[in-house]
This record gives sequence, structure tokens and C-alpha cells, in this order.
Amino acid sequence: GHTYRRTPDLAFWFPPAGEGVASSPHDKWLRQRRLLAPYFKASTERRLTGITTAEADRLVERLAKVADSGEVDVQAMVMETTLRIAVQHLLVRPFPVEPAPISEAIQTAMHYATPGRAIKYRILGPVNRKLAKRALHPAPKRAALRVLDDFVDDLIDIARKNPDSRAPLM
Repeated sequence: GHTYRRTPDLAFWFPPAGEGVASSPHDKWLRQRRLLAPYFKASTERRLTGITTAEADRLVERLAKVADSGEVDVQAMVMETTLRIAVQHLLVRPFPVEPAPISEAIQTAMHYATPGRAIKYRILGPVNRKLAKRALHPAPKRAALRVLDDFVDDLIDIARKNPDSRAPLM
């Protein structure tokens, strides 16, 4: 039987999230899960452990450098580290650019895909369309998606020009 079901919360997320591993219906989810499984098996554990260890060390060094500088956005630094690990393990290695703009673009795009944002727009829109547009203007989303599109194009170019840089999923 089907043990994986999309919850009502996930069904709400589906339109902006697309049909990824977390949001696909069972049959598609199973195909995607099987496609990704080889990259998370014990045989790739050493590779992933090496990347993760190197990136964790890098994070600790970065934190040590900014420890006395006042306020530090640890969440952003951890997200950048996670992004660097995922890209290097699955797509290309080494990580090709400064991760902060990519991480920021991901956070912006995710902000536009949250159910709360959609609910606010649905409630605020009919009451005050001008205020709704100002509060939920699509320009930051479009800018973030351009950054992400350019990043993906760069990853593909790097992989084409240097086959040795390719990670398994690329």
C-alpha cells in the first residue's frame, strides 16, 4: 500500500513548491526517491563525510573570525554551509561562487512560497489592493529567481567545461 501521503499542509505548498521529493504524489515520489538513493548510500558516505567535515571546519573558522564583531547571522552562515555541501556532493566541486547571494536568493524565493504569505495576500488583496501589492511585490522574487537561474547556468557551464568537477547527480 501507499505509506507516503501528501498532507493538507503539503497540498497547499504544492503549487509554489512544484513536484519535488517532498511534495510529489506517491508514484512520482517513489521514482524520485529511487533516483536520489544512490547518492546517499554507504558507498558515498566517505565522500559526503569529507565534504561535510571540510565545510564544517570552514564554518567554524568563519565564526571564529566574526565572533568579536558584534551581531552575527549564524542562520545565514549555516544555510550557506548546507548549500555548499549539497552542491558539492551532488552537482559540482569545488563550490564555484560566494554562497551568500545564492543563499539569500533561496530565502527570498522561499519567502514568496510560504502559505502565510499567500493567505495574507488573499485576505489583504480584496481589502486594499495597493497595500497588498506593496507588501507582496513580486520584484524581489523575480530578482531572486534570476540569481538562482544564473547560478544553475554557471554550474552547468562549469560541469561542461571541466568534467572532473562534476559530482554524481550532475
